[in-house]
Amino acid sequence: MRKFGIVVVLLFATLGVRAEISDIVVGYELERPAEKKYIPRVVNQYLLLANGEFSKFYSPRTEYFDSLKSTPLGLKRLEEMSDVSIEAGNGVLNTDGDGFMYVVKDLRKGKLTYYDRDWMQTKYVYDEPIEGCFWEVTDSTKTILGYECIKVKGDYHGRKWTVWFSPEIPIHNGPWKLDGVPGLILEATTQGGEYIFRATGIEEKRLPIGPVYLAKDYERTNRINFLRVARHKMDNAANILGSVFGTQIIVNGPDGQEEKMFDPASVLDFMETDYHKTPK
Repeated sequence: MRKFGIVVVLLFATLGVRAEISDIVVGYELERPAEKKYIPRVVNQYLLLANGEFSKFYSPRTEYFDSLKSTPLGLKRLEEMSDVSIEAGNGVLNTDGDGFMYVVKDLRKGKLTYYDRDWMQTKYVYDEPIEGCFWEVTDSTKTILGYECIKVKGDYHGRKWTVWFSPEIPIHNGPWKLDGVPGLILEATTQGGEYIFRATGIEEKRLPIGPVYLAKDYERTNRINFLRVARHKMDNAANILGSVFGTQIIVNGPDGQEEKMFDPASVLDFMETDYHKTPK
């Protein structure tokens, strides 16, 4: 049985501040629904940098582009990269990143900060308490990435989750907002398989857990309001764009028939669904 040695977080005495340094780096993939039922499911790549008290879950591709967008020199570099892409016949460089959410957990304060954007690229940020989910422990076990894992089940913000965690890794954390188990979550699936997190690699590594780039560009809100606004924009996409551009937006499906940009009947809901029932 392999064990992780916990690396003590360093204190930068010369700066007089505590530096957040990871003990482990975990790669995850998130398999999720596409916006259209006839489009293949989407897989986003994320990293979790964590120690026993602090963590950041994010897309390295998104962070890379956000870092470039945060400085004049970086913006110039992006422009040069786009010019190269156009000259190569690949069109304008796609700088949208991969997955857009950042989840920063501060276990000392019992708080997480969530950064995300809606499909119109409006950025939102909110804080919420780290809520421990009541996990029902089962007697099922399996090996993931060489670590023995235990299966637990629980409800979180409107969805039922099946989670596999390894007590061999003494970091009580996991992908996205999931945690509350005595070990590291290596796999998590919603009932029905709409959303699936899978660990793809684990490394004991000391890296700075840096801040979120362009954090001041995010509009402050709360969790329920963010979900409601994001869903409203999806359900009314054509009307919203029509009002912006002053003309009706028509979208053709694979059969050439007109359809809604985001059809509520075919678009699966977010990972958190309790916003439907929470009183306004």
